[in-house]
Amino acid sequence: DEPFVFVQRDSDGHMVFSGFSIDLLHMLSERIGFRYEVYEVADRKYGAFKDGKWNGLVGDVVSKKADFAIAAMTITPQREKVVDFTKRYMDYAVGILMKKPKAVTNLFAFLNPFDNTVWYAIMAGLFIVSILLYVLNRVSAKQMPGPPYHDMSLHGTFWFVYSSLVQQGTDMNLVTISSQIVTGVWWFFILIIISSYTANLAAHLTVTRMENHITSFRDLSKQNDFVYGTALDTSIFDFLRTKGGFFKVFFLLLKQDTNVTFSDPKEGIQRVKEENYAFLWDVAVIEYLILTDSQCSFSTVPDSIYDKGYGIAVEQGNPIREVMSMAILQLQDSGEITRLKQRWWTSVGKCPIDHTRSRSHSSSELTLENFAGVFCVLACGLVIATLVAIVELCQYMKKTKKLQKHRLVNT
Repeated sequence: DEPFVFVQRDSDGHMVFSGFSIDLLHMLSERIGFRYEVYEVADRKYGAFKDGKWNGLVGDVVSKKADFAIAAMTITPQREKVVDFTKRYMDYAVGILMKKPKAVTNLFAFLNPFDNTVWYAIMAGLFIVSILLYVLNRVSAKQMPGPPYHDMSLHGTFWFVYSSLVQQGTDMNLVTISSQIVTGVWWFFILIIISSYTANLAAHLTVTRMENHITSFRDLSKQNDFVYGTALDTSIFDFLRTKGGFFKVFFLLLKQDTNVTFSDPKEGIQRVKEENYAFLWDVAVIEYLILTDSQCSFSTVPDSIYDKGYGIAVEQGNPIREVMSMAILQLQDSGEITRLKQRWWTSVGKCPIDHTRSRSHSSSELTLENFAGVFCVLACGLVIATLVAIVELCQYMKKTKKLQKHRLVNT
């Protein structure tokens, strides 16, 4: 699995190996002082007990075809019965590789900061305050001194209250003390509403809402939108086969549907891209795939299971195991393995590792989609205003024509 091992062919057709495991092997050879020759196992498997014998890398070590095996190989109790493992050189866990969920875009995202009931209450308050101010300006006996208000109609009062709500001032002479009290309370109400709306709107517009609801293995086992599987003859497959609890649900599905398991992990990874399919695989490999995917189309979850480690498999009783284990500990203490991991993971990645959470949000820049609803409101307002202007113009022309006809008759 990349980036542990990359296999390429040179111009002469010979296999050329590179990757994290190969670099680690080179470090160990320099520190310990041995020469090595790398080859690829025929069946390209890590090793599982099948048909009475071990296959893959473990099988080659057991049969003494190889002195040791290095790759993204997990240390398991079953394998330790037939081979010895060095100290773990990297932690291992099983994660979920999924297609990145699509961002849910809402045309009217600017309404999200408040619940619908809050918007209804604000509209009701707008009408109630407008009517109350209109009545108070009409019937109050005690009026404030000042110039008479030129527009005490209900329309003018409503326009004043609405302009206050959207923080656009308009002139209005509040002729009574009671109307001033109502207006002062209304302005305080607006201060709280606008402050709350602005804060929540900023949070809603600068994040992207994801539609994926899977955050753990338990969530994956309870849903029906994604099918899931893993690779055959791997430690993950054996773990699901032998583990109890809700992991039985996973293995029952793998056993019933042969289309969700693959001999080659690359087939499962490709299916993740094409379908609603979740691939259970090494967290380290999943992180590399997310970082290096050309389309940044992968995601994972924060939950993981089966915490083990990667080790180098050697023949039982081979003294090189202790020597390699000591060298691995020295490389870990010096930070060489950490720097090696940063080289093959962090430095090569261009996509962020997005641990999808339920109804999660990820920061993003504001795009036109965030303001699409506002532009729609603006466009609708302009269209309505244009239509009203046309109607007013037609009425004016009709009235003017009627006046002219009346003058001609009088003449």
